[in-house]
Order: sequence, then structure tokens, then C-alpha cells
Amino acid sequence: MKEEEKSIENDITKSTSELQSGYEELKSSLNLPDQEMAFESDCPENAADTNDLFSDQFPEIPDDEGDYGNTVIDGNEIKITSYLGCKQDPVIPCCINGHQVTVIGENAFTMTDIESVSIPEGVLTIENQAFAGCEELTKVLLPSTLKNFGEGVFMGCEMLRDVLFRGKNNDFSVKDGILYDMRQRKLLLCPPGLELRRVDVEHGTVAIGSSAFYSNNTLEIVKLPMTVRTIEDSAFLFTRLLGIIELPPYIEEIADNAFLVGKPPFQEKHFEIYAFPNTYAYQYAEKNQIPVNPLYGIITG
Repeated sequence: MKEEEKSIENDITKSTSELQSGYEELKSSLNLPDQEMAFESDCPENAADTNDLFSDQFPEIPDDEGDYGNTVIDGNEIKITSYLGCKQDPVIPCCINGHQVTVIGENAFTMTDIESVSIPEGVLTIENQAFAGCEELTKVLLPSTLKNFGEGVFMGCEMLRDVLFRGKNNDFSVKDGILYDMRQRKLLLCPPGLELRRVDVEHGTVAIGSSAFYSNNTLEIVKLPMTVRTIEDSAFLFTRLLGIIELPPYIEEIADNAFLVGKPPFQEKHFEIYAFPNTYAYQYAEKNQIPVNPLYGIITG
């Protein structure tokens, strides 16, 4: 019996060794880093609650360096200036000509027909309107290294639904699918593809960013917390079904074109602002000839 057990143990050891050898050969042939073929046991226990589940949505084999127009900045870093490729799911390389890619430039992908995009670790900045007008874009993978997010980065991306990070980022957070800048306490982006009817903005938010709700064509109700002080340029442009918004009494600045009030197809519902009399928000509505109703209670939240 002992000899039989020893034989079985030897067979198991041999099979395990062969499996590991096969794994190493496959990994080597694909030229992938170790983490690309991590076993299931290496996944976080609460993976469903993280932004790390992107392997099934984004290929991780970088595109050819020649697919990207670029320029050298700061002596040894690369700024992507344009997308020259034809893939609908580009995977931006982390290095070009031996230099680290750190910036996705202004209008670099504007009006391209991409459906998803993977932005590599090491990128620090995404400039203004870098992906504006990408009407087919549905999924975006952002790097944990991201520090700076420009204005209108995804403006006009009406199908955008999934905004994910490769790992934990202390400067940005995605809550209920909505992107926030944690340093500036600003709501940056509510992806139109979420098709939300109501949004309750996180308490503590002080600014609604430029183009934050742009083209949210299903949005009907927005609840702003008392902490909001600023509503930036184009924040609610083309929210065709937005009917009523209550503005907190401590708002100090609203861009002139924060809301688009007009006739169909730009505004399908009668739009009204509710605000406290003798406040900046109330005066803003009057100045811009937006129907305004007085509030006399206390806004909670």
C-alpha cells in the first residue's frame, strides 16, 4: 500500500511539474508579463467591487508604436498627439522609442471610431477633449498613475458606459459608475451610456465639472448636495429630459452655458430651476431667462 501511495505521489509531482513547464512555455511564447496569466487564486476576494476586472474587456497586448503620432516632452517623455491606427479597441503602448508615455494630448483621439481604449500605467495627464466625439466608445481603462484630467475629455461620447481604473488611484474615484476628482472634490463625468434617470451627487462635492453631464439624454432629476459651490462650462448641455434642478444656496459661480435651455431637439422638457431668493443661483436664473421658482425650506444632502 505504501509503495502504491508513493507511486501516486510521484505521478502527481510529475504532472504538476509538466503543467508548470507548459505554463512557462505558453507564457514565454506569448511574451506576456507574469501578472497577465495570474491564477484565479491571485484575484482579490472582493473583485466584483473593484475596478480591476478588465481582462475580459480590454486586450493587453500593446499596439504598434507607429499607430500613434507623438512628440517628446521634458526631454525624455512622450505625449500622444494623434491616433493613426485602425483598431476599434486600441491598447496604447507604455513606451514609444524607449520613452515613457505620460500624456494623452488634446484632441488626440477626437472623432475616431474606437469602441474601447486601454491607457497604460505611467500616463499622468489626459488633456482637454482627448476623446471628444468618439460616438462608438463604450469602455475606458484608466491608469492608477493618472493625476490630471482635462476638460471635456469624453464630451460627446454618448455610448460611454464603463470607466475603470487598473488599480487604486488616490486622486480619482468611480462611484456608481460616475467619475470624481477626490482632490478637487469635483464630479468629472457621468457617462451617458449608464442611461440614468436620476443622479444623487456625492455629499462633499464642491464642483460639477465641465461637460460632466453632457449628452445624458435620459437624465431627468439631479440632486445636488449643499456643498456644491461651482457649476462649470457645459456641465448640463444636451440633457434633453432634465426638467427640474434644485440649486443649493451657497453656489458662488455658474458658467453662462452650464445649461442649455431651448426648443426640441435640444430640450424636450420644460426646464425650471428652483433656488433660494436673493442668492447667486436665483439671480443666475433670472439673468439667463430660465424659469425659476423660489425655495424656502432647507435642502438636505
